[in-house]
Amino acid sequence: MYLPSPKNPQRKRRRDLLAAQQRPLTSEQKRQEPVAALKLPVRTVNQLEEEGIIFIEQLLAQSYERLLAIRNFGAKTVEDIARAVRAFGLPTPPDWA
Repeated sequence: MYLPSPKNPQRKRRRDLLAAQQRPLTSEQKRQEPVAALKLPVRTVNQLEEEGIIFIEQLLAQSYERLLAIRNFGAKTVEDIARAVRAFGLPTPPDWA
């Protein structure tokens, strides 16, 4: 049984926070995460943020053509984004195929 140390009462709180961080996210919670959570290259994340696409939900609302219109984005970049979204456990929009 775990007993918090009288010298460090923060110990139990840290453990509880770590346990909460390890719980799997729901699909809706994943959509509310920033695009940086997709572990995309920094350049890609920076370009998305410059375009005002901060959260995954905003990213998934974009069309394939809209993503291609972002400066320095090509078909390969959009494919990499789609792959990262699927690896994160979310479906990609049908027109991204």
